[in-house]
Amino acid sequence: MHEMDPQVLNSRAQKLIEKLAHGCGPNQLGSGSVRFSVYDTAWVSMVSKNGIWLFPECFRRILHTQSADGGWATGSYLDDNLLTTLACLIALVNHDKTQVPHADVDPEDLKSRISQAKLYLEVNLQTWNVNEILNIGFEFIFLSLISILESEQIYFSFPAKKALKELRASKMRKFDEEMFYNSQNTFSFSLEGLVGRIDFDRISHQKRFGSMMGSPASTAAYLIYASTWDEEAELYIRTVITEGVGKGNGEVPNVHPIPVFECCWALSTLLGAGFEIPQLGETNVEAIGNYVQELFQKQDGRIGFAPSMPPDADDSGKAIYTLNLLGRGIKPRQMIDYYKTSDGHFRTYIGERDNTSRQYGRMLLAEALTRLLYLWDTGRLNGIPDLLLRERLPLTLTQILNQTLFEQTESGGWGSESSFETTAYGILTLKYIASIPWYRLFHENIISSIQAGQHLLSQSESGWAEATPTWIGKVMYGSSASTEAYCLAAMKWPNPFYEWSHETASLVDLRGELVPQLVDYFSTLESFHNKPRWKLTPTAVEALIFLPQLESIKVDIFPRQVEAKDKYMIYFVFTFLSINNMYGLDIQADLLWDMMVFSVCGYHLDEYMDSAVARVSEADLAQYQRIVHELWEPELSEERQQRERGPEISANFGNLNYSSPENATAGTDESPITTNRVKAHAAGVVASELNEKDTVASPTDFRAVVGHFMRGLLAHPRILDASAADRSHLQDALRTCLLGHIQHQVDSSRFSTQTSWSSSTTSVFARPSIPFHTWAHSTGASGSSCDLAFSFLTCLVGAAAATPSKEQRRSAEDCFGSVWQKYLAEDLSLHLAVITRLYNDVGSVARDRVEGNLNSINFAEFHQRTSTNHTPSAVDKDTESVNEEKMKGELLQLAGFERQRADAALERLVSSMRDSAGHDTGLRQKRKVNAFRLFAGTATLYGDVYVARDVSNRAATKR
Repeated sequence: MHEMDPQVLNSRAQKLIEKLAHGCGPNQLGSGSVRFSVYDTAWVSMVSKNGIWLFPECFRRILHTQSADGGWATGSYLDDNLLTTLACLIALVNHDKTQVPHADVDPEDLKSRISQAKLYLEVNLQTWNVNEILNIGFEFIFLSLISILESEQIYFSFPAKKALKELRASKMRKFDEEMFYNSQNTFSFSLEGLVGRIDFDRISHQKRFGSMMGSPASTAAYLIYASTWDEEAELYIRTVITEGVGKGNGEVPNVHPIPVFECCWALSTLLGAGFEIPQLGETNVEAIGNYVQELFQKQDGRIGFAPSMPPDADDSGKAIYTLNLLGRGIKPRQMIDYYKTSDGHFRTYIGERDNTSRQYGRMLLAEALTRLLYLWDTGRLNGIPDLLLRERLPLTLTQILNQTLFEQTESGGWGSESSFETTAYGILTLKYIASIPWYRLFHENIISSIQAGQHLLSQSESGWAEATPTWIGKVMYGSSASTEAYCLAAMKWPNPFYEWSHETASLVDLRGELVPQLVDYFSTLESFHNKPRWKLTPTAVEALIFLPQLESIKVDIFPRQVEAKDKYMIYFVFTFLSINNMYGLDIQADLLWDMMVFSVCGYHLDEYMDSAVARVSEADLAQYQRIVHELWEPELSEERQQRERGPEISANFGNLNYSSPENATAGTDESPITTNRVKAHAAGVVASELNEKDTVASPTDFRAVVGHFMRGLLAHPRILDASAADRSHLQDALRTCLLGHIQHQVDSSRFSTQTSWSSSTTSVFARPSIPFHTWAHSTGASGSSCDLAFSFLTCLVGAAAATPSKEQRRSAEDCFGSVWQKYLAEDLSLHLAVITRLYNDVGSVARDRVEGNLNSINFAEFHQRTSTNHTPSAVDKDTESVNEEKMKGELLQLAGFERQRADAALERLVSSMRDSAGHDTGLRQKRKVNAFRLFAGTATLYGDVYVARDVSNRAATKR
C-alpha cells in the first residue's frame, strides 16, 4: 500500500481550503485557479480605447505562444486549436491593419505570422470533422469568427462548413433576440458568436460584476462592438489580468470567477474521501459553508458557478451535496422540480457536457451507485425496483470497474497523457467499488491498480496544483483547485470500505467454480496467449452478470428440440466481452448486447436449418430453395403471399426491445427484455411447439418461420436507422445464408447416400459439383452465418454513426463510404466466414461423420491418391487408413492462411476508414473502427473454441 504522510496530506488540504475560503470573503471573486486560455487572451488583446490598445501584454502572450506550424496548439483537441487559431488570427490582422506601433513587434514579422496562421487553418480545416464537437457555443462561435475574417478579405473553404452551418441553424433556433434584450440569458457567455446579429448597445443588463457571464472573451467582444464605453467591463478585464492565473503577465483564463465551482467541488471531494473538518480547518470550512448556503437560499434552491450567474443543475447538485456533508440538511426538491425533463432526465446547460474525461463520469456513478447499494444493504432505502437492483446496478458497476482497470496505462495513470486529475478520477473510482463482494476473486488486482495510480501521483506531487484541462467551456479549461483536491482525495487512505451483508453478496450469482473454469479454458486459447491472464477474471464476472439477462430472452421463432440445452450462452457473452476487454476496444454496451442477442438468434437459425430442414429429402430441398427466392421477390403479390405463406406468424424479431441491459426503464420491476418475449403464433400454437411430433419442417412451416425471422430482423429498431443500401445488403446476406444452408444440406444428402459412405470412417465425397476451394468460399462460407452477422453489425454501426444525438440527427449514410471500403469489407467478411467454416469443421469431424454431414475433409483434396489412375471408388477403399489428424492439420493450415488474409483486409479497411475520417478521431469514430476489430477478433476466437470444443447441440443421427 502506497501511503503519504497523513500530516503532509492534511496540511496541503488545509491550505487549499484556506485559499478557497479567502476567495469567498467580502468583495472577493474566487481564488483565480482557472488555467491560461490563449483564446480569451486573443480577444482581450483586441480591446482598444481612444485608438490605444489597452492590454498589449495580452497581445505579447499570443505572439509568444504561436506554434512553429503557424497555429496555436493549446491541447489535443483540434476543435480547440482551430477556434483558438481563428481568434489569434483576427487579433493579428486587427493589430496589423491599425498600424498602431508596438515597441516590441516587427511589422514584417506580424505579416509572416498572419501567413503562417492562414496556412495552418487552410491545411487543418480540410480534414476537420465536426461530428463530436464538445465546446460550448462552438456551432455559432466558429462561423462568426469565419465571418469576421471574411470581412477582412480572408476566406476559408472547407468540407465541414455545410455541416457546421446546419448545426448553427439548429442552435440559433433556440435564440430569442428580443428576450435576450430583456432578460439574462446564457448566450451572454458567447457574445463573440453573435457579432453582426445583435445590437451590443442593448445588452448591458447581461453584465454581472462587470462581466458577460464570467467570460473574458465575451466581455472583450462587448467592449469592442458596443458604441458606448463601459468602465465596469474594463475594470473586470483588468481584474482578471491581475488577479487571475497570469497575475499580470497578460495571461487570461477561460472563465472568471468560479468561486462556487471551486469551493463545492474541492470541499465535497475532500470530505467524501475521508478528510475530517478539523483537518481542513473548521473556521475556513464554516466560511465556505455559509457562503454557499447564503447564495443557495438567495436563488431559490439553485445556484450557478458564481454569484448572480444563471443557475445550473451541476453546481446546484454539488452545492446541495457539499452542504449536506456539512450537516446542514438541505433538500433538493426545488432543484429537481426545476431541472427535471419530461422524460425523467436532468438538464444543465442544454446539449452541453461539463467534463471531457469519461473517467469523471465513471467516478461519479461509482460513488453514487455504491452509496445507493449500501443504503439498501443497511435497510435505509427500500423500494428499489428488482430490475435495477439485481441487473442494472451490478452490471453498471462491473462495467465501470472493468473499464477503469483495463484503461490504466503502464505508468499507473489514466487518460491519454496520464494527467494528474484524470488519474485521481481513476483511483477514486476503484476505491469506491473495491469492497463490493462480487469482486472478491480479483480484489488484489483492484488494490494493485490503486497502488500503481497512487505511486504515479506521489512521484509528481509538485504538479498537483497544475490545472488539468478536462473541463468544457468554449475551449477546454482546468482549475488548479479541482486538480489538487482530486489528487489529495485519491491519496487519502483508507478506502471508504463498507461491510456488506450476505444479501448483497448474493445479488450476483458467480455460479460456483465457473469463473475460474472460464479463465482456465480461455487463457489457453491462441487469441489470448500474450494477454494478461488476470484480466479474464473481471471479464468472466461481467459475463456472468450479463448471462441471466441473455438467458431470460425467449426466441420462440424457431422450432427447437425439447432436449436441446443452451450451454452455448456463456460463450456468446464471454467471447464478445473478452475480445472487447482484452483488446481495449471500448465498444458501447448496446452494440455488445445487440450482437449477443443476434448470436442467440443466429444460433437458433443454424440449429433449425441443421436439424428440421436437414431431414428433408434432396428432391424436396429444391422447393425450399424456391421458397427462399420467393420471399425476396419484391413483385410477389400480396394475394400470393397470403396464399403461400401458410399460418400467420405475428411477432417482431426486434421486439426483444434490443435495449442494452443498463438502459432499461428504471422505476419498474418489469424488464422489457423479459416481458417482450419474441412470440411466434402459428394458428394459435407457439412456434416452439410446431411439428413437435414430426421434426421435418414442411414447406408451409418453413415459409412461415423464415419469413417471420426475415421480417423481424429487418424491423430491429436500430436496423431501421441504417441506410437503405446497408439494410438491403443485410437482407441479401440472410438470403445467401439460407440458400447456403440448403445447398449444404443438398451436398450432405448426396454425400451420405452415396454407396461408399460410412458413419464409422472418413468417407470421400465422390461427385462434388465444385472443387473444395470454391465450395469453401461459397456454400461452406455462406452457411456459417458469419456474413449475415457481419451485415447485421454493419447496419448497427452505420446507424450509430448517423444518429450521434437528437440535436444532430441526420439521414443515415452507408457504413462504408466508398467502393474501396465496401470491397474490403466484403473481402474481410468472406475470409472470416471461411475461417469460421474451416475451424468449425476441425472441431466437428467426429460429429459430422456420425450425422452424415459434409465436412471439409470429405473432399478428395484431403485424401492422398495412391495411383495416377485414381478414381473416387479407389480412394473410398482407402479411407479407413486416412490420417484424420493430418487432415485436420491441413485444415488448420488453410485457416491460418485465411486468417492472414482477413488480418490484411481488416488493416486496409481500418486505414481507409481513418483516412476518410480525417481529424475525426473522437470516441464515435474510434468505436466505428473498433466494432469491426471486435467482429474479427470474435470470429477468430470462435475458431479457437471450435478447435478445442464442439459447443453445438448434437442433432439426432441420420439414418
